[in-house]
Amino acid sequence: MLNLTQLNYDLFKIIYMTGRHSEFALSAALFFSHYLTTILAVILLFSMALRKSYPILFLKALVLTLCASLLNYIFDHTFDFPRPFTLGLSQNHIKHSNNNSFPSSHMLVMSTIAFAYCFSSKFWIGCGLLLAALAVGWSRIYLGVHFPFDILGALLIALGLNFVAYQALKKYPRWIG
Repeated sequence: MLNLTQLNYDLFKIIYMTGRHSEFALSAALFFSHYLTTILAVILLFSMALRKSYPILFLKALVLTLCASLLNYIFDHTFDFPRPFTLGLSQNHIKHSNNNSFPSSHMLVMSTIAFAYCFSSKFWIGCGLLLAALAVGWSRIYLGVHFPFDILGALLIALGLNFVAYQALKKYPRWIG
C-alpha cells in the first residue's frame, strides 16, 4: 500500500538542497522565494493601470486571493502540519517561523492569481504566471520550508477556487475577464 507521508518525505529529499547544492541553484531559489511574487504583483498592478480590460480581471484575482488567504488562515488554525526543518529533515535556510506548513501560502497566492488569468481571455499570461508559481513552489521545497504536498495542496486549492468562480461567473463573461 502506498504511504503518502513517506512519498511526501521521499520527494522532499529529492528536491531539497543538500550539502551538494550549487550556488546558482541557491541564488535562484532565494530570488524566487523572496522576490518573484513581489515583482509579478508590481507588473500586474502596472498592467492593470495601462490596459482597459485588466482591472476586472485583477479584481477577480484579488477577490479569489483573499478567499484563498482565508482558507489558508483556517488551515493554519485548524491543523498542525509541521515544516521539514521542525522534523529535523532540513535546515531553516531562510529563518522561517515554524508555523503550519500546509498549504504553502506563497504558492497559494501565486497559483490563485495564475489560475485567475488561465480562466480568462488572458490564458497565456496565466500560463506564464503558473510557471512563475511553480518556480516559487520549487524554491520553497529546495530551501527546506515546505514539503511537495504543501505545494501541490496549494495548487489544487487555487485551481478549485478558480474553477468554482469560473462556473459561477460564466453567465457574466465580462466578469471572467
